[in-house]
This record gives sequence, structure tokens and C-alpha cells, in this order.
Amino acid sequence: MQQVKSETFLAGARVVDPRALPVPVRSPRRKLANNLGRAWVLHRKAIMRGVAVAALLSAAIAIYELREPIGIGAIALGDVAQGRFAAAGLAIGEISISGQTLTSEQAIFDALGIEPHTSTVSFDVEAARQRIAELPAVAGVTVRKTYPGDVIVTVTEKLPVARWRVDGITFLVDGAGEQIGEDHGAYSDLPLVVGDGANDDAMVMIRALDQHPALQDGLVALSRIADRRWDLIYDTGLRVQLPELGVARALRNLESYQARYQLLDRDVTVIDMRVDTLVAVRPTKTDEELAAEEKGAQGRHCRTRPVGPALSAAAAQPAIDHVSPTDDTSAMMTDAMTSRLRPVQPGKTTLVAVLDIGSTKICCVIARLTPRAEGKALRGRSHQAEVIGFGYGPSSGVKSGVVTDIEKAEQAIRSVVGMAERAAGLTLETVIVNVTAGRLGSETFSAAVSLDGQEVEKGDIHRVLRAVNERSVRPERSIIHALPIGYAIDGQKGIRDPKGMVGDKLGVDVAVVSSETLAMRNLELVLHRCHLQIEALIATPYASGLAVLVDDEAQLGVACIDFGGATTTVSVFNDGHLVYADAIAIGGHHLTLDIARQLSVSVADAERLKTFYGSVLPGQADERDLIPIQPVGASHDEAPGQVARSVLTRIMRPRIEEILTAIRDRMQATGMMDVCGRRFVLTGGASEMTGLPEVARRILARNVRNGRPMGIAGLPEMAKGAAFASVAGMLIYPQVCAQEYAEPRGSRKLTGTDGYFARVGNWLRTSF
Repeated sequence: MQQVKSETFLAGARVVDPRALPVPVRSPRRKLANNLGRAWVLHRKAIMRGVAVAALLSAAIAIYELREPIGIGAIALGDVAQGRFAAAGLAIGEISISGQTLTSEQAIFDALGIEPHTSTVSFDVEAARQRIAELPAVAGVTVRKTYPGDVIVTVTEKLPVARWRVDGITFLVDGAGEQIGEDHGAYSDLPLVVGDGANDDAMVMIRALDQHPALQDGLVALSRIADRRWDLIYDTGLRVQLPELGVARALRNLESYQARYQLLDRDVTVIDMRVDTLVAVRPTKTDEELAAEEKGAQGRHCRTRPVGPALSAAAAQPAIDHVSPTDDTSAMMTDAMTSRLRPVQPGKTTLVAVLDIGSTKICCVIARLTPRAEGKALRGRSHQAEVIGFGYGPSSGVKSGVVTDIEKAEQAIRSVVGMAERAAGLTLETVIVNVTAGRLGSETFSAAVSLDGQEVEKGDIHRVLRAVNERSVRPERSIIHALPIGYAIDGQKGIRDPKGMVGDKLGVDVAVVSSETLAMRNLELVLHRCHLQIEALIATPYASGLAVLVDDEAQLGVACIDFGGATTTVSVFNDGHLVYADAIAIGGHHLTLDIARQLSVSVADAERLKTFYGSVLPGQADERDLIPIQPVGASHDEAPGQVARSVLTRIMRPRIEEILTAIRDRMQATGMMDVCGRRFVLTGGASEMTGLPEVARRILARNVRNGRPMGIAGLPEMAKGAAFASVAGMLIYPQVCAQEYAEPRGSRKLTGTDGYFARVGNWLRTSF
């Protein structure tokens, strides 16, 4: 029945499409409410966390903005509370401090931080204790407060072990070397250490001296030298120079010398123990010598002497005292035909330090000269040079051998010398220095004296050499070398040693190498600023020749050309003697500048191109061989340019031809092209350029070979090339400098009873 009704109902119904029905319209507010409700149901926890974070952030910002009013209010409340506590009888009324000696009471009061209204209740004991413990001299501290108003401070201070004087102020230092206060005279019984870094190693040295009580009598100070070694200074003015390593052994030896010879009580000013196997002393100068120094007659160089029979192999050491640039140097350099260097003693070992100051590099070498048998090819070399310290670095403040910036030159020299000193384990005070600047040149002078038919004696040789000296000395130039190259008796030349021969007239020819005085004084000034003295000067061409020439070449005649960075020097040897020296202000660095200008590249890139691709001899493939270059100012993104190798050759060759032509013309003008024979030897850094010997043969019309330093052991691999020929020659120079003439002086006699060395001999005889 029900089904029939439904069917009857549906039979009259009309089918309607739902898409045609009207859609109810929702308002934006209703839609937003539905979306928020849906989001709240799905993300309720996240929304709650976000709201909490926002609330905290807002509160923090509000507190930050109100920080100053809140702080002022807190301080006001604190002051009110402090005042209430103080009014109640809890104000701090008495502060008791005990145990302090080095620390002032005012410093402790400041660290406590107690104000007039501070109460015992609010006083922070732990914070005050920490502030007091940070004071330099405080080792420990206790702070207690007792009611109603007492504060008790008990201080334990560090124990001072030494006084440290630096920059004119004397501080007290503890066992760790830390500064704990100033000394105002209350600790005069403590040892005194002087110098930068002395505080760090003071305890070690003091403990070492405690083992030798005999050395402490009269000891007034321990001086730290360059933060590397110590000097002992006594109340008599005596200075004992200790080595950098092996201090304990040196102190034992010194105590032994004191027990056996009373060395510390002798009339000496310096005891040098810096070398392990050598002890040297300098006696106190007499009044006559001091007066002579004031008049400019006393020589600067002071030799040292061995002490004790066990040290008979000791060699002479360099000068120890420092000479200011305003001393008698200029007078000595212009009126002395001598190198100021005493030759090494045959059969004895010595140390020598050389400093090569060039325009592109500076090199310092410390070597030990040990005796050896004379060789056939290298005659005159009585010692073998073994390098024990080597320093090398770029030059600065020097151009063509002339000092142009004294500050930069000083820094460059200090750096290189420091490297060599650290490698050798000793401190230099004197060095042998090369000279290239000041229009270096040479002249040959002749003179003759009458003998009246008598036998030639040493005094006659001095007379004829002194006559040459009177003719050769000029105020504006300083003599570097004075080398007798031959004697003549009654016109008969070729005599090497005329002593003992008979004749009516004695003549001599002397090759004098000199340079401008002002240029050399500037060089000395730079070294004095580095606390170095010039032990001897040697002309760069002479040093280069000593290093690269064999004996037969020097006998037959040869010229040595040293191609340096900014100068090129030439020396001529004949009959075993230097007879000519000259220098021109053009060198390998000028080639670098030519390349930089022509190719528009940086100086560093030009030096690289010269070193790797440079040649002065054209090749068949040079036009096809391309070299990459980076122009000045080009960015790293730009592709490098290219030039043919032949372009580089055409830039370099004219400069080399200019140098060789200038040398040839100068030698022809002086007649040295005939004296030098048929051989030239090329050395120096620029001499290793490809094709240079071939070009030199064509221009000079002589046989040419490349030369490298010979007979030096221990040099680094980088220093075995031709660029270091002058350095090697300076190590050889002390073995051959005996050939030079040294004019005798009244203040430094080698014979008699009042000369310096005579007094040393008398002192040795009377003492030992």
C-alpha cells in the first residue's frame, strides 16, 4: 500500500537538474568566521604557542624601554634600604686590613667598593674578595664582615724575587716573572735584572747564579740582551758576556777562572764567553789611550785575546763597545791606507760575520774559519770557511748601493742579521761590509825614497808607502783598500818583497780603491742604528774576484764582472794582485724595469719573465714561442695577453750591450784591457742569463766564462749560485787582507812599551 502511494506520488513529479538550483550567498564576515573556526580546530596548539611568544616578546620590549626608570627606582629603593639599615646601626664603620706590603690600602679600599651609606647586610663579601684577588701583588685574600659594622680583610701577597728595570722604571717581579708592583727602594737587596724580557727568565738565571757564590761578589745587575742571552754587570764596570746556550757551563768555567786567576778582579772591562770554546777579554784603556780617542787618533777596532792555557786555540774576536756615528770614523777612513781588519792567525780557528747590502737583496753570513792546508788552485786560502748562520731577505731603502731611506734600510738589515744570529746561536756586534756606492773607483800611485846604498828594512817600506799615502788621500773620498802591487829597486821592477835587498832607491806601486766619504758614512750610520760596528770594508768587485777566480787566472791576468741588481762592477787582477776596480750604476734590475715599461706589466711579473724566459741571444723558434703576460690593471677574469719570446729578447739585449760596452770603453781608457789578458769571468745574479757569455765574447773580444763561488762549505742551496759571489769573497777576505798596507799609529803601536798590543802582552806575562 505504501509503495503504491510513493509511486503514485513520484508519477506526478518533475525531474529537476541540481546545478540549476540557486546557491545560497554567504557574507564575508560569515566566511571569515568559518575559516577562523576551521583554523582554530586544526591548529589550536600552534596558535596558543604563538600568542605566548608574542606576549613574552612584547613584555621584554616594554621592560627594555623602561630599563632606565626601573634602574633608577631600584637604586633609590636600595639607597632607602641602605639608609634604613644604617640608621638601624648596621652601617659599616670600621675596615681592618692586614698582610699587605706591596699593595696600597687605597687600592684595597677601591676594590672593596664600600660607600659611606653601605650597610653590613647589603655588603657582598664574595664580590669584594674577587676584586681584591685581581690586584697584581695579591696571592690570596679573605674578607669577613662582623655585625653590626666591621669588615676584616686579610691579604697574602706574592713574594718578589727580583727587581726588573725597563724604560727607566724599576718593578718587582715574582717567581713567574709577573710584575707585582714598583720598587721605591725597600727591596734594594733583591737581584736587579735589566732589559726587555728579563723578567720572564730572571728566576732561571738567579737559580743558576746561586750555585756559584764566588761570582756574586760585586754583581750589580743581570742584563738581558735582545731577549736571548745574559750579561753580568759588576760594580767595577766589568761586563761578562754569557752565551745564549750553555749558560751553566759558562758560569762553571768563569768560577774556575776566578779561582785560578782572579779574573773578575783584574783590570779588564769585558769578558766575552759567547763562543763555547773561546774566552776573550779586553783590558781597561789607559789615560793616554782615552786622550788619544778624544783627539780622533784611536782606532775603532779592538782585538781580543785568549785567557787560560786550555784556550790556546782561541781566535781574536770583534770589537765589543759601540761607537756613535759622530766619532772619529770619517777621519780614520780618509787618512788610513788600511782595511782595519787584522788577518786571521795561521793554525787558529776564528769566527767571521759578513753583511752584503745590495739594492735587491741583503745577506748576512756567520762562518767559522778553520785552518787547512793551502790548495794548488786556491792559493792564499789558509782556512776553510764553514757557514754556521745564514740570513737572507729583500733589500729596502737602498738604491745602487746608496742608502735612500734610513728607516727601511735599518729594518731590512735587522731582519736579515737576526735570522743569521738565531741560526748561529750568537749575537753579532761587528761585521765585514761590502761597498759599491759612492762612485767606487781605483787609482795607481807610485812613490820612491832614497836608500843611500843601505839594506832595505821594514821602516824603509813604511816610508815609501807613507809617501804614496800623502799623494793619494783626498778629503772627499775614503780609502777602502791600499794594495802594494810591486816594488822596484833602482828602477828594477817586479820585486815582491824588497826586505833585505840593497840599493839606492826604493819605489812602490800601490793600487788604491776609494769611494765617496758621505756615502760610506750613511752606510755606517744605518749599521750603528742596528747596533753593529763595521769591522772592515771591502769593495764588492774585489770580493767577487776573490770568490770566483782561481790562482792561475789572477797570475796571468783576468777581469771579473759582477752583474748586481742595480750596479755592475769590474775588477782586474794581474800577477796575483788587484790592480783595478770600477762600478757603473746599471744592473739586472734595470732589465726588469725595461721589461715592465715595454710590456706594461708589473715589476714582479717583469722579474718573473726575465728569470724564466729571458735571453739575450735570439733563437730560431723565438717568433713562434709565445709567452703569457698579465698587463698592469687587468682583472683576474680577463684572459692574459701573449708576446713572442723574440720581443723579450729585443728588450733585454740592448741593455746588456750597453753595460758591456761601457765596461769595455772604461777599461780601454785606463789601459786595463791589455792588463787583464785574454779572459773575462762573469758572476753575479744577472750573469746566469741565457746567451750572456756569447754576447760578452762578441763585444769584449775575449774568452768568457761564468764564475761561481768556490771553497765555501755549509751554504744553503739557494746561496751557492753566482748571485752570492760577493758574500763568499767577504769570507775569504780575512785570509788575504795581510797583503794590504796598514799605516802605524802612535795610539795603537805594535811594538814598544806603550802600545795597545804591547800592553796586552805585558798583562798576559804578569798575570799568567
